[in-house]
Formats: sequence, C-alpha cells, structure tokens
Amino acid sequence: MKKFYTILSLMLGSVTMLVAAPSPDENEAERVSAARDIVSIKPNEDKSGLSLSIAGFELGISNREQAGKSSEQKKAAEKKPYRNKIAVFELGFSQMRDVDYSDYPTRTSDFMDMTPGRSIQFGLNLFTAGYGFDRYGIAGLSTGLGLYWNNYVFSDKTTCIGEETGRIAPYAIGGDPQKSKMRNFGFRVPLTLDINMGKIFVSAGGFGEWDLRSYTKTAPPKQYTDLKYTDPLQYGLLGKIGYDGICVYCNYYLSNMFKPDKGPQGSVLTIGLGIGL
Repeated sequence: MKKFYTILSLMLGSVTMLVAAPSPDENEAERVSAARDIVSIKPNEDKSGLSLSIAGFELGISNREQAGKSSEQKKAAEKKPYRNKIAVFELGFSQMRDVDYSDYPTRTSDFMDMTPGRSIQFGLNLFTAGYGFDRYGIAGLSTGLGLYWNNYVFSDKTTCIGEETGRIAPYAIGGDPQKSKMRNFGFRVPLTLDINMGKIFVSAGGFGEWDLRSYTKTAPPKQYTDLKYTDPLQYGLLGKIGYDGICVYCNYYLSNMFKPDKGPQGSVLTIGLGIGL
C-alpha cells in the first residue's frame, strides 16, 4: 500500500508541474498558488490514507484494513492476549511454624511438628485466566480455580492427633506404627499481580482455600479418622518468580489450621515448584 501511495504521489506531482507550467505573464508565486488550487494531496483525518483534491473535488484513498477503525479499535487489535502466570501443576514441601501450645499442659509434646521433605502439597489448577494492563504484557493479573492436597507427616510416628477431649490433642499409637499423618484437600482460588521482564516474571498476591475434608491416617493397620475441628476456610499470601513455563512459589497461610480454641495456633509455610504456565 505504501508503494501505491508513493507512485500516486509521483504521478500527481507530475500533473501539478504540467498544470503549473511557467507562463511569461505570471510570476513564480502565482504559478505555485494556482497549482495548489487545482491539485493537492494530504493525509486524511484518520491517517489511514490520502485525500486527493482536483479542482475542488476530493477523493479519499485509504488502507482497507484500517479504514473505519477508531484509534481505540486499532490499539485493541494490536494488543496481544495476556499469558497468565498460574501454574497448571504445583508440588511443594510444607512445615507448620511458630506453633503456640500455651493453652496445653506444660509437658505437652510438639505434636504438630512435621517431617521435612515428606510433608507435601500438590496443586492442580483446572481453570486459569489473565488480564494484561498494557498491550506489551508488562503487567497483568492472573487467577484460576484448582484442587489442592496437603499431606502433613508427623515427625513422631508413634503419636497422632484426635478430638476425644473436645479439642485437638495428641494420643499414642499402639503396636509398631510406620505412618502418622494428617491430610486435607479442597478448592483453591489464587489472585496475583504479575510483572513481566521478557520471559522472566515475578508475581505477588493471595489465595483462598475451602477444605472439603480433613482426616488423619495411621498404619499399620490402616486407620482413617475425620477431623471436625479444622477450619475449612483458609487464606494467605503467595509469591513466585519464574522463567517461561517454570516457577518457584511460596505460600504463607495467614489463617489458623484449627478452629478457635480447638487446637494450637500456628502458620503453615510451603515452598515448591510450579510447571506448565
């Protein structure tokens, strides 16, 4: 299209020169003025083409793809879809920190202590979405809806937790136990603000969770016991740093694992790896 405009300008320039050919009865200024009155070329109002005027008659010549589009529509067409920063798969390691046993007898053991490397969190984000603030994708919001599983393995495998006393309390497991753990799973909704620097990005925000079930498991023999004193509504802060399709994330729970006055106070910290953006 640009080549067409160039050729047309040269052709019309030639016509202008012919129309404004020198005359012995006219001076130079009058010849130029007469030529402009007969033939003129200028950009049209939306800058998508040229406006040709010949002896008072105007002819518009524009790019068909851009003609009729507002500046907002053109910008929207140039804006690329935002690539959200929610990982499809997440795998992390958890630990309960700063546990407060002040409401328990003095000699109560640290029964919520978890085995590092075995207390695992797994997340699967089924739906993800993103919104970019600018057409270059430098900043944006990411969210999603997924499932998560927390597997807390107690350091003391001879002790588990129960609710027989009206609150969360430890009890000894008979025999030769090999496993003592607590599990919960449910839905999670994350929301992050993303800053992108090429393929490198950093994200910060929060998350909310709704537990569908919490229970303990001991073995052998295998025994499952549901817990009703865990708080089903959980929330916290999250942050991540990543490159292209891989990120390292950190979740810090601001909510307490158990209902008020039903268990020790403490926060869970999870650090893990996310894959498949």
